[in-house]
Amino acid sequence: MPNTIAHFGLQGAASRLLFGTVDPRWIMVGCVIPDAPWIAQRVVHAAAPGFDPYSLRLYFVAQASLLSSLVLCAACAVLTRTPRVLFFLLGFNVLAHLLLDACQTKWGNGVAIAAPISWSLWNF
Repeated sequence: MPNTIAHFGLQGAASRLLFGTVDPRWIMVGCVIPDAPWIAQRVVHAAAPGFDPYSLRLYFVAQASLLSSLVLCAACAVLTRTPRVLFFLLGFNVLAHLLLDACQTKWGNGVAIAAPISWSLWNF
């Protein structure tokens, strides 16, 4: 089961091969972006336990998808001197993260990469 350290190791090596010398902090940001909604879900669930857990889960499934993650990548990239390169770096790491997660059994048995357009789950 890939954890954050596995993501950093695999995606860091792949990012260095594809993008050359980039700041490793940006690689780490790209590795963590798809997990940010799941972290937020735990915070919301702990802070306000009255929310319906299934509705909360569906909301955060959509937020952890490729489309929502790429929007966050674009927002981060706009703040730098080289937005295009950083957007591709972050986008590559987000896609790699989601594909690595699809290699493990998750809640619901897959990753909803294309949510909210398609709710089909990917599992390799």
